Amino acid sequence: MTLPTVALFGARGDMGAHVLTPLLEKKSQLFPLRRTSSAEEISRALTSEIIILSVPQSAVEDVLRGVQLSPSQLVIDICSVKHNLRETVTATGAQYFSVHPMNGPHTPWTRQKWVTVGEIPNHPRAQWFLDLLSEKKVMMHSVTSAEEHDLLMSIVLGMPQMVSVFLSEFLRRYAAQSSETLTLENVLKCTSPSFASLIKAHFQAVYSVPLWLRKDLLLDVSPKFLDTCQEVFRALADDAFFERIDAFMQQQLKDARAIRAPQNFESTILEYVTQDFHLMNETFLGRAAATASDLYVQKLSPIGDILPEGSQVSVGIHGIRGAFTDEAWHRFATEILHVPESRFSVVELVHSANVLRAVAQGEVDRGIFAFANSGSGGYVESIQAMGEYQFDVLALFTMPINMCILGHPDIHDIYQLDAFFGHPIALSQCRLTLAQRWPDIPVEPATDEMDTALSAKLLATGALPKTKGVFASKRAAEFYGLKVLAESVHHDPRNATAFAVVRRRA
Repeated sequence: MTLPTVALFGARGDMGAHVLTPLLEKKSQLFPLRRTSSAEEISRALTSEIIILSVPQSAVEDVLRGVQLSPSQLVIDICSVKHNLRETVTATGAQYFSVHPMNGPHTPWTRQKWVTVGEIPNHPRAQWFLDLLSEKKVMMHSVTSAEEHDLLMSIVLGMPQMVSVFLSEFLRRYAAQSSETLTLENVLKCTSPSFASLIKAHFQAVYSVPLWLRKDLLLDVSPKFLDTCQEVFRALADDAFFERIDAFMQQQLKDARAIRAPQNFESTILEYVTQDFHLMNETFLGRAAATASDLYVQKLSPIGDILPEGSQVSVGIHGIRGAFTDEAWHRFATEILHVPESRFSVVELVHSANVLRAVAQGEVDRGIFAFANSGSGGYVESIQAMGEYQFDVLALFTMPINMCILGHPDIHDIYQLDAFFGHPIALSQCRLTLAQRWPDIPVEPATDEMDTALSAKLLATGALPKTKGVFASKRAAEFYGLKVLAESVHHDPRNATAFAVVRRRA
């Protein structure tokens, strides 16, 4: 089967390099174009079946000026602002297809949302392009016209920019009127949950959106947007508005609850706001300022039952030193039980079945094993072993998992790796991130027996080639002298594993 030819303008931009190129390079004959492309390269690329414009809306006219195409060719734009694009493209003689990815360049495929704008042209490659997105499990939405698209974008993209501008200007003016030191950093140190979410949106607007696009979203996306914002500011300047603030806020609540949403929508929003609050506190106050552990304890026996006084307790762990179970036990003992490491010794038992067998036979005093993960589900080996041995459960808790890519000390950049290597469960927790950020680096699953820390140990001892990256904890990197090449590569931001602390049945 002959692959279609595709010219990609803006191939070096964030969306071109990190979204469109990975999507297209193995499915088409791709001609990536950039500002430095020669006239000859551009001329040859413009004969392609598909021409994709991953450039600012204001640059489209320059790209297509004087270009004559044929009705058999399809031009696809992914611009955030759509007005006047149809006229510009159809003037070339080509068919036109307008889409808009509503996410940033590093969003995993299954969490991306794309919008089709207007009618989908009767061109076979339009459906081909949509099929590529469907294969990636991308969410799709449609709007009827460029006018409707730009009106909606003025709200969902323009409003965060306006709020960001308002917040910065408000703090500047408010600080000028105050005798106290009022800086954004001081505000963040005293943040509330709601303000934490607001300021996160502010930073996202400032950090991740190019300046040219920020300006377009404020001034050009819709002629009604800026006028309406200024009208609102004038209304807020009138004291009469606040004389009816009670009724206004009651209507806000009524409108919010009239939205058709799942029953747990309110509690889910509160949970995410709380996460933003914790993020800002940890960032600007430091983890040491937080008094509570992020371990979520569901069952906790008396400390004396878990670690009896007067003797050093042997604890069999699911894995080896540096494994996530090792980290879980260390954190549980020091953060929840508040006991020093001198109170216990760790015994590496690798498999959960070994842990439960050793506990049942009295070979170790206590055991800890993982039995489920929020993303990959229950651990079959652990669940089967739980049915084979008798034991008492002393504690149940979950721990957030920070999955890292570790490299040999001689490796300085992740692109020096020729393969990723890891336990199948670890890989399953990271597959979307790997596909999005490093699609060209092969993934080599290890066997179920290959614990994350064991793969780190093998890399450190030379049993694995130094050009492989492994998936393990920061604790494993410290134990085995490896380099952390990337942190938090799991695609689920709430990635957590459940652990059980057990003893021999009394």
